[in-house]
Amino acid sequence: MEKWLSGLKHWFAKSTYEFRAVGSNPIISNNPLFLLGRIKDERRKIFLMIQTQTMLNVTDNSGVKKVKCIKILGGYKKRYGLFSALLRGSIQELRYKINKKTSLKKGDIIFAVVVQARSRLKRKDGQTVKFFKNSVVIVDRQEKPLATRALTPFFSELRKKKGIRLLSLAQSVF
Repeated sequence: MEKWLSGLKHWFAKSTYEFRAVGSNPIISNNPLFLLGRIKDERRKIFLMIQTQTMLNVTDNSGVKKVKCIKILGGYKKRYGLFSALLRGSIQELRYKINKKTSLKKGDIIFAVVVQARSRLKRKDGQTVKFFKNSVVIVDRQEKPLATRALTPFFSELRKKKGIRLLSLAQSVF
């Protein structure tokens, strides 16, 4: 029991912030009681990452609603993807039956970039970033977005990686 309490005190001793998404807007919290329920998430970290067969929401106006991940690109036997990971996916649901502009159909294989993820990302200043859902933006082979605007905010970590073109679509950047 004492071992468990000492671990809990160590957990509260860290000054961490957490962005939680309510809808699509992140909220900052540094209350230790708020983080108490999140201890189990650290143990289940693998399940919060994006992997094969993960269903993802699409956050742009390309006409696609849901995508199923087929493969995380970027390395030999790469299993998990986080923010700004490039992946191959299959279209599962469309917002409209026919999209004449992009000519996307159910079952098409597409490229996508992860812009929101349920797993935590720790920033250099000590903040942890997290959303409630996994979301992607559909891109082409050169990583140019097919859509003209994004419907949710993006993280500034995309700027450091490869998402400069994606940030031009975003309404806001956190």
